[in-house]
Amino acid sequence: MDYGDIRNAAELIGFALRKPVVNPNRSGGSYSELINSFHASSEFAEIVQSIAAGLGLKILDANDNGLFLAATSEDSPFRAKLESINTSLLSADLRQIFGLALTTIAAIYYQTSTSLLEDMAPSTTVYQVREELLNIARARLEDIQNGDEDYSDIDEACRAILNLPVTSSTEKGGQKNNTLTRWIQKAFDFLKDEGFVKDRGSGEYTAYSR
Repeated sequence: MDYGDIRNAAELIGFALRKPVVNPNRSGGSYSELINSFHASSEFAEIVQSIAAGLGLKILDANDNGLFLAATSEDSPFRAKLESINTSLLSADLRQIFGLALTTIAAIYYQTSTSLLEDMAPSTTVYQVREELLNIARARLEDIQNGDEDYSDIDEACRAILNLPVTSSTEKGGQKNNTLTRWIQKAFDFLKDEGFVKDRGSGEYTAYSR
């Protein structure tokens, strides 16, 4: 057994799990070299996949943008739950809304796998995301009313979204805190602070990177 390969495989998975996200082209070469090894050696790739499986993860892709992982089951310690996002928010409903807003923004930016490879930076607005969220919530609750018994925490987020006022302005022209528009704005503010999007003004945001 080559313990060096095991260490390198664990290092590759570690790169994929880092926060903030690491770009292989800006990591000093190690990340990029390990991805090349993943493609060049089937034995090394099997070690990476085995370690990932032991952690409750599966490999979705490995390319110039990095190693992409996903949790394999509800028991995985890496499974993301909407109610666990932004724990500074005391209300579980608000955490779920915030998480679903982030997911919707990403889905609007990158609607297909090929769009991840495009050079043009995608843009969207608070209002486009708001309408998409409302459509998602209404469609999901309609499915439930029609007898769909499959449950997820997204269902709770959808109910919470439809219970919020869509918009309500303050005297100074801003959005009151307890509105759907304001929580989508908070999601964009979070992405801006993390360096993922740029504020173009008038509620429009452009993604910096994939």
